[in-house]
Amino acid sequence: MKQDFSPLDPSTNGARWERMISNVVARALARPTVARQLRLWARPALAAAAALLLVSGGMLLAEVEGETGEPVEALAQLAAADQAPSSSQLQAILGAHNE
Repeated sequence: MKQDFSPLDPSTNGARWERMISNVVARALARPTVARQLRLWARPALAAAAALLLVSGGMLLAEVEGETGEPVEALAQLAAADQAPSSSQLQAILGAHNE
């Protein structure tokens, strides 16, 4: 069975073929301006920045909540007062937080 590739032959419609070639060449030679490049990249850049802000903001909030919890504050107060906590104090501070 032989395939018919005649619809793909550019020589059948020379004007159409030349028009296609000139359009491709014109687009390839057109140098985009800085303003056009900024317009083209504005949406993707803003979307990436928003996604990064959401992820990093969530991570920052999670980290801050973990660091400023009650056990950390109680141990920091003991350390600031130059007191070594006893084992019962440690158990009360850390055990109350885990329950």
